Amino acid sequence: MPIQYSTCLTAILAWITYCMPSLAAEHYAAIEKYLTDDVVAVGVVDVSRVDPVAVVEWVHALGLSDAEQQASEISGAKQIGQTVDQFLQAGGKQVYVLIDMAEITGESVGLVIPVAESGDPRAVVKLLKQVFFYASHTQAGKHVVLAASNEGHLQKLRDAHSVSHDGLKAALESLENTAIGLAISAGPDQRRVLREMFPQLPPPFDGIDGKLLADGVRWASVQLDLPPKPNLRITVQTSNPESASVLQHAANTALTVIKNNPQVQQTFTNADRDTLFAALTPKKHGSQLTISSEDLQNDVARITRLLSPPIKQARQRAWRNQRLNQFKQIALGLQNYADRKKSFPAPATYDQAGKPLLSWRVHILPELEQGKLYKQFHLDEPWDSEHNRKLVAKMPSIYADPDSALRKLKQSGRTTYVVPVAPETVFPKHGGIRFKDITDGTSNTIMFVEVVPERAVVWTEPADWEVDLSDPWNGVRRNGRDGFTSASCDGSARVYDSSLPAKKLRALLTRAGEEVIEWP
Repeated sequence: MPIQYSTCLTAILAWITYCMPSLAAEHYAAIEKYLTDDVVAVGVVDVSRVDPVAVVEWVHALGLSDAEQQASEISGAKQIGQTVDQFLQAGGKQVYVLIDMAEITGESVGLVIPVAESGDPRAVVKLLKQVFFYASHTQAGKHVVLAASNEGHLQKLRDAHSVSHDGLKAALESLENTAIGLAISAGPDQRRVLREMFPQLPPPFDGIDGKLLADGVRWASVQLDLPPKPNLRITVQTSNPESASVLQHAANTALTVIKNNPQVQQTFTNADRDTLFAALTPKKHGSQLTISSEDLQNDVARITRLLSPPIKQARQRAWRNQRLNQFKQIALGLQNYADRKKSFPAPATYDQAGKPLLSWRVHILPELEQGKLYKQFHLDEPWDSEHNRKLVAKMPSIYADPDSALRKLKQSGRTTYVVPVAPETVFPKHGGIRFKDITDGTSNTIMFVEVVPERAVVWTEPADWEVDLSDPWNGVRRNGRDGFTSASCDGSARVYDSSLPAKKLRALLTRAGEEVIEWP
């Protein structure tokens, strides 16, 4: 099921608000009792210093989010802000996340939440269960709330006997006066495993070995300040300057490899690439390494320039992959329909008078696990009858393009996923095409495509792409994308590049043209 960007952002804000970490030296006393020798990292978030609305507004100020989504995202942030207020009113302030190596394989982390003397631990538990899917097991003490995703881990927190954790204590102290942070330090057992089991790395990273990581690194920390003054700082404390130099060299080598990657060079200008990697280059101070974005935090224009290209490309890649998955599922539905009915569906069904009724998209609903919706249609009535029109708003998400720019199409029950209709395609007007009729080969014959948004149709309407084989790109070539998505009769899905010759596209659209299709 497609996930809306606003939903993703809201979920991320919820995670930041509750799961990540906050800090100061005095916090060590609050969790010291629960620091067993299996705990390798502690996160803390000072909830009182997190403003979800400010985060969303900052993201939009940078131009890193769609303008159309701003209202809904701010609304979601305000809802999170209300939960934050309830948490603070219940006496909570910090949320500590204990990462235990013995429990991490079971996807469980422990939460320790100190509660003020005048607070209400039970109210904190209620809020936890609303936000954390893994906080299914909780215990409300007099001044503390414990939570975990399974009873065994919760019992382990109850019975915890602390050990000396000088590394974690020092890492937490480095996070003083920060809203969000993470402190990391391995215990004796984890260091022994590193020393004995860490694999030999190839050049130029062969200087990093198990002994260096086990004996040369004392602790590490990550701290994050959120808007209105965002900043990211990473600190690695080593045992001696020589270990710090080895780590610095390895980090610089890795950055050089990434910087020279062709994809990175295409994404950033030379100046922006230099700026970004300069900010990521670790600085050495004796036996300590630090990476900080302080030089960038007040330059909004520069941050926008640096972050916009990769974020936009990541969105496009995610939408593309989601679209391909949709096409594979729809293609499987059409194949199953053809197996069951002995032929592919016609683009539309007709009444006795020859009037078109409903689209093929309706008739394959049972093959898409949408049988309940299919049974709601009056199959003997047209798509726009008084009854059937009410079902337009129930368009399954599999027919909705995930691109946020096309959200209005989904809201109006329209789709760009259509079949090519022509006597020579798999979908002539009255259908009846069987697998054995596809003599060009199922892998060389297009089953359905995405058309340009201007040609979008109501998903229940018997309307598709009346393809002109003399000009096959008319209807699928669009600005802003390098090609169009399609599914072939063998069930595969792919994106055809806009450089594909019209002759080859025409051959792919016909089922029995006897054309020879050669690929590079």
